[in-house]
Amino acid sequence: MPNLVALNKYLAGPVLSEGWKEMNRGITTQYCQLDHHANYITSLAANGKDIAIGSGDPNGQLFFVKDKMDRLETQVQTQLNTPIYSLDWRDKRLLVGTNQCTVRLYDTQRQQDGRVEIQLMDKYQSVHMPDAFDAPPGRFQRNSHVPCVEFHPENHDLFLSTVLSMVEVWDVHRSQRSARSVDPDGETLNVARWCTAQPCVMAMAGNSGALHILDTRATENRGLAWQVHAAHARPITDAQFNPFVPYWLATADETGTVHVWDLRTSVHKPMATVSGHFGPVTSMSWGNTRPERLVTTSADGSYRLWSITDNQIGGLEDLYLLGSRQVFRSAPEWLKRFEADNFEQRWWESTMGPEPMLREDDLDTDELDTTTWGTERVLLARGFGIGEWGRYDVGQIYGPGRQRSHGPVVKCATSTVRPGLSYCVTQSGQLCSQFFCPAFQSSLDIPHA
Repeated sequence: MPNLVALNKYLAGPVLSEGWKEMNRGITTQYCQLDHHANYITSLAANGKDIAIGSGDPNGQLFFVKDKMDRLETQVQTQLNTPIYSLDWRDKRLLVGTNQCTVRLYDTQRQQDGRVEIQLMDKYQSVHMPDAFDAPPGRFQRNSHVPCVEFHPENHDLFLSTVLSMVEVWDVHRSQRSARSVDPDGETLNVARWCTAQPCVMAMAGNSGALHILDTRATENRGLAWQVHAAHARPITDAQFNPFVPYWLATADETGTVHVWDLRTSVHKPMATVSGHFGPVTSMSWGNTRPERLVTTSADGSYRLWSITDNQIGGLEDLYLLGSRQVFRSAPEWLKRFEADNFEQRWWESTMGPEPMLREDDLDTDELDTTTWGTERVLLARGFGIGEWGRYDVGQIYGPGRQRSHGPVVKCATSTVRPGLSYCVTQSGQLCSQFFCPAFQSSLDIPHA
């Protein structure tokens, strides 16, 4: 029975024989349907209390939503007349990745009535745009989409974009040509991310399944400082640096698997693995209250909140190893808890905006515990499923807010102004705010061997 409990916790599901009626879900959800005609939603970006959502249809629908804490309210809907494949929004600047290897930069202004108006500032088209796209045998079909754009964490005059097999770094004041371009392995790239704590470091990954870490200060080996050529067996769909621990990097792939890497080590193996989805992982986002919290969304129509922990069995493979006594469970060195002293101040400064919005019950002092962990590593850390939403075609939904997802969940983003809050959106335009409830932690953490 303890192993069955562990397996169900890994799948973020209750166990009927363990008193599931008393088990609370770890998240509460608010819903907002953007438009009944919204389709092919591809991207989401959060900027304070505002959310921008883009559509990949030919009209390029762009929605602006206001988070009013008690509800989500759609304020503006406009059309860019070009498909939208990626978004990033910092201060008053909005980046839009479109087709034809082109990125658009918009200026956003809030009017007196609360609506957001946008004005095109410039366009940035890659000089590497080919005249035609071929499809050689054994390789993925290329296209002119820009699947990822992101502002530099410190200097918002710089941004990166992924086009074809390259990452390009642009200066917003120079639209003729990118300041730098890197082609790590010749395969199509799906994602590139700056490291928030070390802005000179960048992660790149794509269809080859390889993971590349670039140091923009280096010139040797094109600046590639750390690589794993077989990080995943299938194309990598997303990558995210941890905002608390700069050398932790999470990557996700089309098999529904998430790996967490420690970039300090020369042993290029993941230190943790989460594989609870039934479809490709479409996006990820680290939490803003603790370093081990991770949000994932999937094409199976689900949103999941995980806690990366050693005290967890990660599926049938781990059950077999434990049952055959080939390994023993204990905590790895890297997962020692951070000191409780000044913990709240550290995460606040690293993840929250200057004017965070809080309710009285948002924080729970029990979260800042001083539990100690062992030091011997013998099993990969796994993900404990704190909460789940969606799963439009699988199983029963437990807990409050039983509305199912309307199709694949395509994108998620963590709030920069409210601790414990994140957003996700489905392909059909169903926007949700997901709030982690600290008071539910004791009910969720069912002890097991």
